[in-house]
Amino acid sequence: MFWCFCAVLVLAAPSPARGSPTAASSGKPARGTDMLAAAGRLTQSIQKGSQISLTSPSSGIPEEAAMPVKDLNPAHYPARRAAIVAQHFLNTQHSSPCKLFLLDAISSAALQETEEKGNKYKLEFSLKDAVSNQSVGPCSAEVQFPSGGEEGAPLVQYSCQALSAVNTTDQEESFYRRLRDSGSLVTANDIPDSYGHVAPEMKPLWRLGAAAASFVMLKESNESTLYNVAQVTNIMQQESEGDQLKFRYHILLHDMVSQEIIPWVLLFTWSPAEGVRVLSAEKQPRCPHGTASS
Repeated sequence: MFWCFCAVLVLAAPSPARGSPTAASSGKPARGTDMLAAAGRLTQSIQKGSQISLTSPSSGIPEEAAMPVKDLNPAHYPARRAAIVAQHFLNTQHSSPCKLFLLDAISSAALQETEEKGNKYKLEFSLKDAVSNQSVGPCSAEVQFPSGGEEGAPLVQYSCQALSAVNTTDQEESFYRRLRDSGSLVTANDIPDSYGHVAPEMKPLWRLGAAAASFVMLKESNESTLYNVAQVTNIMQQESEGDQLKFRYHILLHDMVSQEIIPWVLLFTWSPAEGVRVLSAEKQPRCPHGTASS
């Protein structure tokens, strides 16, 4: 195993408990978070020492004056890129060790170009639960990218009533009790392995890492990226703090546009009641292609 360990960026990002499937339209903030508003808006403030904190104002994507809307081919990259950003956002709110949502199909997409506030994408799509293979939809979302040169995560508003039908409460409680009461801390390496295989007992830990990585992928996304999780290279469970289980994950993100593999180290907590809460995310130097793992 080869790993690049010199941290160059720290993202301080306390993450939320999971929100309502209609959080974007209700206007009620998701419980226990100052990172993501229920309306899906993120703002970023840069502080000293490359510390980045994400805060969430009370309103969603601002309404624009009437601007031309251009239909997009749902099968083409611009529509998929925006829909994947919506997927990342939904996973920050609703995924767990027992459910993870993947983009299934895009039925329609449109682009509203704005000069001052960034391009806004309007999407109709469906998701798929990676565990049950159950289709989840229809869903709709608006994704607004920052205007050129501006820092910050895309802003997301969504509506997806079908998310509430994927109920994994019992499975999450069982998994939580098993880790909490095991008497030893979990460690693991290389998920999936070099053959692309994920052992059944490792799949909940893989999904938990993907849920935490969704916060980073959302924050890092722009109109020239398309992120997914390539591999969890190392997992070290930490001593618990109260009812929260605590983990340190080394994760490789893959930008499918540039083909770069980008290492991150994430420290986060999880419980069924509170969901994933990201405590810190440290971006590592990019490793040369083919040297991240062996």
